[in-house]
Amino acid sequence: MNYMNLKVTMLFVLCLLFSHFTFAQRRLIVAKKFRPPKYSFYEGQTIRFKIKGEKYWNKGLIQGLGDDFIRMHYAKIMLSEIEAIDIRSQQKNFLNTLTGILAIGAIGFPGLDTINGVLVHGESVDGKSWLIGAYLATGAVILYFIQKRKVKIGKKYLLRVGEI
Repeated sequence: MNYMNLKVTMLFVLCLLFSHFTFAQRRLIVAKKFRPPKYSFYEGQTIRFKIKGEKYWNKGLIQGLGDDFIRMHYAKIMLSEIEAIDIRSQQKNFLNTLTGILAIGAIGFPGLDTINGVLVHGESVDGKSWLIGAYLATGAVILYFIQKRKVKIGKKYLLRVGEI
């Protein structure tokens, strides 16, 4: 009797282990031809995209991914209909980080310098720190506009549905 319980337990554990390998999460992949995925979108994420022939960008929550379509709460969009995808939410790179640091520094440096000069040292407001803050803000704006915002689907980038 003890041997039978062990067999049933082992069978249950094996089924549990193998079932873990059979489930996969589907994702929308944007990649160059013959390259690993560059950007990925999962079910439950919001995506901005442009449909071929339209002027405006659409935005929606991905509710499901088929082999050749995206299911959203209002429509089913075929992958072949998508012209471009907005990738700003997917970018986590050095330029993005540097832009944020410069923007915070543009506000923080002159503010802290002014508070330090006026409250601690009793000096008047110095224009040099505000000039440095303006330079930092200018650098942040320039880096913001340099960053890549969208990927055109077609010759260079491909759009497909894959599994992890």
